[in-house]
Amino acid sequence: MSDANLQPPRVWFSSSSGLGKAMAEVALMQGDSVVATLRRPELLAELSQIYHPSKLFIIELDVTDKRAVEAAFARAREQFGHIDVVYNNAGAGYFGEVESMDEESARTLFEVNFWGATYVSKEAIRFFREVNRPMGGHLLQASSLAAAQAVPGLSYYSAAKAALESLTEAIAFEIHPSWNIKVSCIQFGPFNTTIAGSHFKRAPIYTPYRDETLGANKAFALFSNDATFTGHPTKAAQMMYMLSLLDNPPLRLPLHSMAVDWMRNTLEATGKDLETYKSWSDDLYCDE
Repeated sequence: MSDANLQPPRVWFSSSSGLGKAMAEVALMQGDSVVATLRRPELLAELSQIYHPSKLFIIELDVTDKRAVEAAFARAREQFGHIDVVYNNAGAGYFGEVESMDEESARTLFEVNFWGATYVSKEAIRFFREVNRPMGGHLLQASSLAAAQAVPGLSYYSAAKAALESLTEAIAFEIHPSWNIKVSCIQFGPFNTTIAGSHFKRAPIYTPYRDETLGANKAFALFSNDATFTGHPTKAAQMMYMLSLLDNPPLRLPLHSMAVDWMRNTLEATGKDLETYKSWSDDLYCDE
């Protein structure tokens, strides 16, 4: 963390529940300021007693409300004048096979994990370009190993995170280099937060999926077990802080050995399929 001491204090904007709380604590300990947004501000009551609003500025926010997101960025501008890093980590998880999950719950997962994250992403890019002087900033997207390899039973969650990664990749291709904006997706593995493990909720199981040998049931047994969540939130936050200091950060960063393994498995399987079937594209073209 020694490089952080060479940096002038920065301003972070993030949702501060789960890993976000650990990120806020690490940033504050490094001397940075934090705009902490969350649906339940009382969760930061203890931290707010330690830090003055000039360092920790708390805003109640539901990221699914587009206008509220815009207002939160406006309040952050009034308080600090600029934002250097946006850690976009509001999220929700709910177990259930594609057929088991009711449509309302599935749409809620997308509203939070994709659309809410999209609202924050758009405001972050606009803010970095139009408000910050000089232009620039770093958008850190909280993704998941489920974006690299879909988790059975976390189908809609996996789909939303994969959609967010595709959106982020498009942003990286769309922005102009002169704007000095960096974007990174952090593919988290299982970290020990208050919304993990036994806190997961599961949709009622559709009868054909009750077989315990099916993928979703195995996945639920794994991810509803607190012992699976071996990652330490503060250590993850320290790595994210290091990521925020890089001049050329990666577009995707798996964090946790499980995330690294899943990404490697996905790349290997995709590479194998590519080599096996690439000849199928040899003769698909219009005659000249």
